[in-house]
Amino acid sequence: MLKATTKKPRKTTLGTAKKPRIQKSLTAAPAAQEAVVESPIPLPLKNEGPKLPELVVVIRHGEYDESSRGCPLSKHGQEQMCIIAHKLEEFVKGKTVALFSSRLTRAVESAKIIGDHLHVTHEEKEVLEPKGEYLEELQIDNALKLIEEARVDVVILTTHLEFVEQFPSHYAQRALKADLHSREIPKGSAWLIKCKVPELVRING
Repeated sequence: MLKATTKKPRKTTLGTAKKPRIQKSLTAAPAAQEAVVESPIPLPLKNEGPKLPELVVVIRHGEYDESSRGCPLSKHGQEQMCIIAHKLEEFVKGKTVALFSSRLTRAVESAKIIGDHLHVTHEEKEVLEPKGEYLEELQIDNALKLIEEARVDVVILTTHLEFVEQFPSHYAQRALKADLHSREIPKGSAWLIKCKVPELVRING
C-alpha cells in the first residue's frame, strides 16, 4: 500500500523578502494628475487646403484708340467698362473682392473704371499680359497662384484677348476639376466663372 505524501508549503521570512525597487522620475507625472487637467492645449487646426473664390471674373479690356500713344480706352470702351461694372454689382455685394489688371494702359484704365464703381483698388500684374498666341504653362501656374493667394470671395482679372479666350478653361480644369469651354469674346466683355457649381457665364459691356 502506497503512502500519501503531503508537500509542505515553502516558508517565507517576512524580514528577508525583497522589496520591489521604485524608480523615481523627476519628469513623469502621476497618472491621476493627468486626468484632472482643466485646460488642455487645443490641437492645431488641420490644413484644409487653398481657399477657392466663389467667383472669378475674367474681363477683356474695353475698345481703345489705336492711333493714340499707349492705346488708351476710347469713349465707347469707357462706356463698356461702366456697363460691366454695373452688372458685377449684384455678384460682389457683401463680398470680399480682389481686382487685378495687366500693366498695359487699356487694361489699367479698364480696371480703374471697374474699381471706382465697385469701390475696390486694383493691382497691376505682369502675369496678365499677353506673351504670344497661346498661354505659357508658367503663366497659367502664376495666374492660378495669384487667385489662390488672394483668399477672397471674388477675384476680378482685367486682361487681354489670349488670356480671356484660354484661361477660364484652364482654371476650370485645374482648380475646379470641371470641363468648361471658354472662347474668344469681343472687347468690353467678360467671362464669369462660378466656382461652387462650376459654370461659365458671359456678360457683355
